[in-house]
Amino acid sequence: MRIRCKIRNEEINFETMEEARKYERYHEITYMNCSHAKIEVIENLPESLRIFNCSFNKIGKIENLPEFLQYFDCFGNQIEKIENLRYHWNGVKMIIEENKRLPEFLRVFNCSCNKIKKIENLPEFLQVFDCNFNNIEKIENLPDSLRIFNCSGNQIKKIENLRYFWNGVEMVTEEDKRLPETLRIFNCSSNQIKKIENFSETLQELNCWNNKIEKIENIRYHWNGVEIITEENKRLPKFLQKFNCSSNQIEKIENLSKNLRIFNCSSNQIKKIENLRYYWNGVEMVIEEDKQLPKYLRVFYCGCNKIKKIENLPEFLQIFDCSDNKITKIENLPTNLLEFCCLTNLITSIDKLPLMLYKYLVDNFTLLSPEEKQKIKENNKIKEKLEKTIDRTYMVATGIELGGNESVFLIPPVDCVVKSMEWF
Repeated sequence: MRIRCKIRNEEINFETMEEARKYERYHEITYMNCSHAKIEVIENLPESLRIFNCSFNKIGKIENLPEFLQYFDCFGNQIEKIENLRYHWNGVKMIIEENKRLPEFLRVFNCSCNKIKKIENLPEFLQVFDCNFNNIEKIENLPDSLRIFNCSGNQIKKIENLRYFWNGVEMVTEEDKRLPETLRIFNCSSNQIKKIENFSETLQELNCWNNKIEKIENIRYHWNGVEIITEENKRLPKFLQKFNCSSNQIEKIENLSKNLRIFNCSSNQIKKIENLRYYWNGVEMVIEEDKQLPKYLRVFYCGCNKIKKIENLPEFLQIFDCSDNKITKIENLPTNLLEFCCLTNLITSIDKLPLMLYKYLVDNFTLLSPEEKQKIKENNKIKEKLEKTIDRTYMVATGIELGGNESVFLIPPVDCVVKSMEWF
């Protein structure tokens, strides 16, 4: 595999690292991709390097990274420890520097599919960290600047950010275990987590698919100077927009945030579509009467549960999948619904279908009237026309003007829907 390099916008290819190092302008290289190059050691990289991809090699140690490196991808190697081993000659022997932290200016770090057991030595201003499919057991030492964190496919049992400091006598664990306030996207799928906890209000996307979670809540702790206190409000983060908790052991839908747009709770033990919400009135915990799902919810998957009735759906829901449940009647569908799947249920009757529906999957199509079948076909043609003009910011179809704000239009841009689907 060739070594791809760049000096500013000029691309240069080399057959081997040895050939690259002999290049007269090697010290000016800012981008280097040596993926699949059979490299075993990281060494002699140019100090000018800003982006370095050494994925799919046989590297066992992270070492000798340039000081100003900003992007580092070492996916699919044999690395066991997060550290940046640096060596220098003191005139007598080779010395390893005490500070093993990754380069100070590193912003994106991908060490997925290695043999790492511990999160450590991350730089202070790191923004994107991907360590999925390693052997990590604890979330710890995350920098306060982190915005995107993926730790899926590990052996993590608890959502927390363990931080340590030296008090002059012994190593102490900070009482505040909350994840960084800056965190916006968090993927902890395929671990052994039992509780959703320690998230700040600013989290926007949460994927905890395939864990051992039994309850939808956000348990938050704070230190009042005497003991650890659990906050009464257990609602999910205020700004959460995408939430995937499929393939867990959840029995109730509860504590969803008002701003939620995409929600996947497939393959659980849920019996009812509702959003149980609790608040503290100063005397006792009270359940709100309104059980409807969040007002701004656009995509909802609840397949493979034990649901018997369609209810409490928000008015502007656009994609709804309730396949493989125990539903007997199609009813209470939102008027703005575009895609609906209810395969593998016990459907015997259908109430009025939404006028805008263009995708409808059901076991028994004979329950539909000829007029309803024709309407779905017509809507599907409209959708195909929209797909052809999706690169335009504004579109007009059947008298409806479409804009860039998904919270107000009836038919969403198809690319928005596709991106939402891909996230799950």
